[in-house]
Amino acid sequence: MFGGTMAPYGTCPYASALTLNDDIVSWTAMINGYAEHGISREAIELFKRIPDAGLRPDSVTFIGVLGACSHAGLVGLGLEEAERMMREMSFEKEVVVWSSVLRASRECGDVERGRVAAEEWKETAGVRRLMRWRGVVKEPGWSWVKVKEEEKRVSAFVAGDRNHPRCDEVYGVLGLVYCSSEELSFEE
Repeated sequence: MFGGTMAPYGTCPYASALTLNDDIVSWTAMINGYAEHGISREAIELFKRIPDAGLRPDSVTFIGVLGACSHAGLVGLGLEEAERMMREMSFEKEVVVWSSVLRASRECGDVERGRVAAEEWKETAGVRRLMRWRGVVKEPGWSWVKVKEEEKRVSAFVAGDRNHPRCDEVYGVLGLVYCSSEELSFEE
């Protein structure tokens, strides 16, 4: 299964019986599915099993488990997991990771972790600016989607690619989704 088709299974009470693919996308989709539907303990337990499966979490996985902890009122646990993961597991620590840690630190009043996250966030953003200034291009992110379960074909998309024969339609639909989400948003 692929990430997009896995996400709905996060709401299923028997989802833990499903066999996950040997890729981090499936695991992350399950973690995010659990987190989004308030099944935080399962999301955290699934996250803890990732190394046993021989996989390495990425920044999206990290944000999913941090969100699960936040939804369960376990922000402190989420920050402990985040800190452990960032020490033990190597993955590209992107700006979004540090901003998530900073936000979670603020929510639970952990000033020291918040200070460290703010410094790291600033440093990571500075590295990105330096890369752009030097003309270093970050490898773009890829997404895979299978529109219907019975289809055998999987389409791959890369950020910023406009070579797909129906890219105008795709970007048109994305524009509608974006506009709709803006209309539904509200000020905090």
